[in-house]
Amino acid sequence: VTLTHPFAILDRELVFEELIAIRPDDFRNAMLTHKQKESDAGFGLPWYHAIGFCRWLGRQTELPELDQAYADPESLDENRYPREQLANGQGAPMDWPIRLDRRGFRLPLSDEWEVAARGGARNAYSFGSDQSLLPKFAWYEGNSDLRVHEPKRLRPNLRGLFDVHGNLNEWTHDWGSSLTLDRITRGGSWNGS
Repeated sequence: VTLTHPFAILDRELVFEELIAIRPDDFRNAMLTHKQKESDAGFGLPWYHAIGFCRWLGRQTELPELDQAYADPESLDENRYPREQLANGQGAPMDWPIRLDRRGFRLPLSDEWEVAARGGARNAYSFGSDQSLLPKFAWYEGNSDLRVHEPKRLRPNLRGLFDVHGNLNEWTHDWGSSLTLDRITRGGSWNGS
């Protein structure tokens, strides 16, 4: 994969504490139901709410609206982007607008995620091809005790990113092929092999 533009990416997964800041009831309940801690990687965020989180981060850092990568959903055509449906976490249209030329927070494109996760490696994993090293870099079915863990507990890849091979799948901005019905997630999960 060759990229033609610079990008930055968070070095870890979001945690429940951060998700509770934007949707207190939803994520506090999820955290308690699944017996997780506020410092554990947060899960259950629908794609549309993930882009809402990106906009929220922009507002927290006083980013001007003109710098936001995602438009304010209220400014979009209601017929094409039905807010009530989206607010309930029911997906988002394939052509959801994104401005890559703006410096605002956004989800990575699938190719960006790939470049960041591989850390320059051309092997099966960012740490090489030796699968016996996986427990040092990823929470997966073989070492997770079948639960989500706090980010940054295992070794990072060469670019300093944690949990790219496990713990939670991660949203990207991209839509899957015409045969799929959702956005692309990347990485691995605590319950995968």
